[in-house]
Formats: sequence, C-alpha cells, structure tokens
Amino acid sequence: MGRLRGRATSAGSLPPAPLLLGAQGADALRGGAAPLPRPGLRAGARGAAAGPRGGRLAQPTPRGPGQPRRALRRPGVGQLRRAGGAAPAAGRLPQAGRDPQRGGAVSEPLIARYELKYWSTPAQDGAVLAELGPLLERDPHASEEAPSYLVSSLYFDTPDFAAYEEKLEGQRLRAKLRLRRYGADLGGFAELKAKEGRRIYKWRVPLSAEELRALCEGDASPLDAARGQGSEAAARLLAELSCRELRPAAITRYEREAHRLIRDPSARLTFDRSLAGWGRDLVAAFLDPELGARPLLPLDARAPTILELKVSGPVPEHCLAALRAAGLRWSRISK
Repeated sequence: MGRLRGRATSAGSLPPAPLLLGAQGADALRGGAAPLPRPGLRAGARGAAAGPRGGRLAQPTPRGPGQPRRALRRPGVGQLRRAGGAAPAAGRLPQAGRDPQRGGAVSEPLIARYELKYWSTPAQDGAVLAELGPLLERDPHASEEAPSYLVSSLYFDTPDFAAYEEKLEGQRLRAKLRLRRYGADLGGFAELKAKEGRRIYKWRVPLSAEELRALCEGDASPLDAARGQGSEAAARLLAELSCRELRPAAITRYEREAHRLIRDPSARLTFDRSLAGWGRDLVAAFLDPELGARPLLPLDARAPTILELKVSGPVPEHCLAALRAAGLRWSRISK
C-alpha cells in the first residue's frame, strides 16, 4: 500500500501490535511455507502487463545468507489512484457500508478504524458480556444456537518474509494480504489490511468458491475482473500484488464470537478462541472443505481468548469501563 490519507476521530493512544506467534510457532510456519503452484500471479483478461494495471508478479528472488532484506517498492497515492481508486482525502472520510452477512464493513468505501486487543480468560469474557450484554446484539452470521463461527485465513508474504519482519520491526506503514473463509463456506474474501500508525484500513473483495480457488492457485483474474467493474478494493489489492513477490505463507484459524453495539453497529466486540496455525500444504489445506476439522498447530497464546474492540470513531467510554472493570489491559497482538 502507498501512503494512506485521511483523518479519524481520535480514540486515544493505542499500542502497536507485533505478531502473536511465539518463536517455535513462527519457525514452524516459516519452515513449512510453500510457494504458489505457479510462479507468481497470472494476469487477467486485460493482459500480462506488470504493475497496477496487471495482475502479475515477478519471479521470487530469495536473498542469500547474510544478505540484507532489500527495501520494498510500494505504490504512492497517485499510483493507487491510477490503479482505479482514490485514497481518502485529508480531512474528509467516506461513509462505511455494512456487510449484512458478517457484521463488518464492506469494502468500498471504508474509513479508518482502531482496534483495541486484549488477552482474556473465560471469567473475564463473562464479566465483560455481563456488563455490556444489554447494549449488544449478535453478529448477523451467528445465532443463539451457534453463537460462534470459524474464521480461516491464508496469509501471503514475500520469499524472505518481509511482511513478517515489518511487523516485528514495528514499521509505521505496513500491509498484509490474505484470503479469508467463514465456517464451511467454500467461497470467501480477498482482503488487504493496511496500518498507518494507529489507523487501520481494510479493503475486501467477495469471492465465489471458484474465484477463491483461482487466487490460491496463482490466478489474479478474479481481482482483475472486479477492478473492471469499478472495484476500488480490487484495484488496491492488485496494486499491492504488483510491487511484492507474494506467495502463501501461513494459515490461521480461530472460533469467533462477535457482537456489535445496538446504537452504533460500526463498533464491534469480538472474542477469538481456539487459535491455531499451519505452514505446510497451504493451498490444499486452505481449500479443504473439512479445514475446520483439520488438526493445526496451536498458537503461542497468553490466554484462551483474544478480545477485540473495533471502532471507527471515539471509543465508547462505557465499553472501556467494562474492560477495565474486568481487569483487562490492551496488549500487542496480531493474528
């Protein structure tokens, strides 16, 4: 991603978020990362031209022992605009739509948001829900019978794990690209999540089962087709792909219980449990209809739950009070 412009109402000073994986888990995922079945992403119907107007990546060039990681070229705001989408103008934020199936914001347009994350125990989960329960409604994808749902993500990185290193180094401007599935659905989303300081931006493109498989196997034509229909999210995803040598790098999976504030549905409270990851046979594993039943590597977690409060404006004081009363303190966490 290039430099993102825009201004969100301050929600207080929030911490950076290094990776969740411990050293052992990270080494396991690093050692098992598999390249794409084909080298790079093939261009879509518009041709094989490299850059934001195509969907093709350069051949991976792994660095040798002792070689420093080279600086990565990222498109500037002007380049992203030429790719089909304008960055949010300074001092003016577009209105965010809603995804009725997932309770999250749809891809176009999306304002900056903040995410407060906490390690939490079952007792603390219960205390927060008891305090805020009358003010919450369940995520539309959940129900009383099935209050949680499975979230599975396939993350992409460069051959030398540049995105991973950027996170560890705490770089102010960074981005990650992932494919995401919910529950047993074989379709899902392609997502680009960018962070600039404390502000977070996310773009997502819905994908059918066939389109999700195509992207996993190295074919970017579904994004190219979406861009041709005016999708800013697809344009930004293609711009990121054009300047990074991306390949599947890791799978994460967890059970999510999600709620949103009745008076402000843009504010969400999520509880992610049973966190696990994987680094081998990534494409086959991610496309497996039985992914939810696969035994994966448990992640190095300090507590059973990652509790997260997501807001796109001022943080509701009553939410902060409930979190403090439960003895929670925000932590540097990323899944």
